[in-house]
Amino acid sequence: MKLTTFHLGTAVGAAVLAAACSSGQDEQGEVVLEFSVEAEASRFLARATFGATPEAVETFTTLGDERWLEQQLALPATEIVPALSGQGCFLELGDGNCPDWLEELRRLHNLRTELWWQRALYAPDQLRQRVAFALTEIFVVSERGDFMFAYPLLLADYHDMLARGAFGTYRELLKEVTLHPAMGIYLSMCKNQKPDEVTGSRPDENFAREVMQLFSIGLELLNPDGSAILDEFGRPVPTYDQDVVVGMARALTGWNFRGTPPASTPKQWDESLGLLGRMEPDPTRHDTDPKLLVGGYEAPGGLSPEEDLALVLDLLAGHPNVGPFLGRRLIQRLVTSNPSPEYIARISAVFEDDGEGVRGNLGAVVTAILTDDEARSGGEQAPEIFGKVREPILRLTALFRAFEARAQDGRVQLHWATGALNQGHLQSPSVFNFFLPDFAPIGPVGDAGLVAPELQITTHTFINRVGNFLAWMVFDHYEGSDCEGCEAPLLDYAEAAELAAHPAHLVDYLDAMLLGGTLSEGSREVVLEYLREIPYDEAGVHAPPGYSRVLEAVHLLVVSPEFSVQK
Repeated sequence: MKLTTFHLGTAVGAAVLAAACSSGQDEQGEVVLEFSVEAEASRFLARATFGATPEAVETFTTLGDERWLEQQLALPATEIVPALSGQGCFLELGDGNCPDWLEELRRLHNLRTELWWQRALYAPDQLRQRVAFALTEIFVVSERGDFMFAYPLLLADYHDMLARGAFGTYRELLKEVTLHPAMGIYLSMCKNQKPDEVTGSRPDENFAREVMQLFSIGLELLNPDGSAILDEFGRPVPTYDQDVVVGMARALTGWNFRGTPPASTPKQWDESLGLLGRMEPDPTRHDTDPKLLVGGYEAPGGLSPEEDLALVLDLLAGHPNVGPFLGRRLIQRLVTSNPSPEYIARISAVFEDDGEGVRGNLGAVVTAILTDDEARSGGEQAPEIFGKVREPILRLTALFRAFEARAQDGRVQLHWATGALNQGHLQSPSVFNFFLPDFAPIGPVGDAGLVAPELQITTHTFINRVGNFLAWMVFDHYEGSDCEGCEAPLLDYAEAAELAAHPAHLVDYLDAMLLGGTLSEGSREVVLEYLREIPYDEAGVHAPPGYSRVLEAVHLLVVSPEFSVQK
């Protein structure tokens, strides 16, 4: 366990594990008290929240991981819809009460994004919000899909639904995802109807295909450790074929927006835009013939939409693939891109049985992922393999939370940051998310048989752009700067500035808060050498003495390889 020693101001001092261990002298001969803090707390919080804060480190080190997790699991979801609902005339496309409905929709999408950023940065239910964010990248819907820009309230409600269900059972969450009108529109299951021999039409297969490929069982049969089951010729065994896709699509016909009259005009959306609540059955559109479903199950004829849906959910949620398939993806989003087969197998076992006979308990799965021995010590046991590239959004939230950033007007207007970050909440370019779980970049990572999903959106241009964006945040957006009218939150460097006279202590503090104590000795010496060349009271900065060192130190660390990779 790595301990980091540094002087702390009063606001951060509560996060200290052991105080006044000893005293020493800095480079200038001044006596400085030394304190110890567990960098492990910061590393844990980087996985379980949107980033460590001084207060969160204090709470975590006081409670320990077990009690901290218990408290977080018990917190209700901090939802977006209550704050967004009623903010404008957006329930119907072209509503006569909206003279410029397109501009109104843009405003409301920006507000939806702003409200999500507020919850990511400040909501008390950090674990729930962090897992919900991971789920948005697995059960994908996006405002960039057909029609979806017209539904800001539905998108907000979709996020809230994932947040509410983040610690429930997988089957219930899959049901909520399937019947949510946002998904009904995005993957075109809403108003899906039975085959028509006269017109030659057949059910839309979009959702039926993706619910298997992306949301539940994947393309190949899996062992509990995530490895593929092979046939006698050494080939992976497919989980389904086209006949199953057709059968599943037929089983999922006959669902419509809540309150929509039966047999209303098919595939027209405008009469029902913006309705919240589960989709409802429309028996007139449902295919009641026998069907071939996943796993070779032959569903009998004469079943209602509800009965066929229950069969589909039971077959998918009960499939042995779900534990390793979903477990690996959640491990990748929270902890490490290349979990060992043993890690995946342990999580699969918890999915199968949470210890109390419940299958698919997502709260137990998340707890197991975060407290697994590999999550705790993987960085020490396999430093070349363990960890994950931080998503651009998570790089920014970690920076903001480490310095308790607050916006001048209390808002977090970061909708415009999507272009700089190459990523935005519920703004994936497709149902396959911003990046694929098996993306292997060309070069050493791919050659070693490893994956690095987040690098799929990382180009040379992007590296420069996000680096410049983070530098702009660090150097311009802080309390006491001359950044007038800044929409982004302002970073509070006051605590760090107290250490600026002592570069070694400053770097250790920033290492603990931003990197969880993972800064390499080589990088540390480079940063220290640079900081010592900066006069403590350097003129030209619109802030108290020491801020030049703080700004430069923070900037160097947030663009460092160590910060870019979460360990």
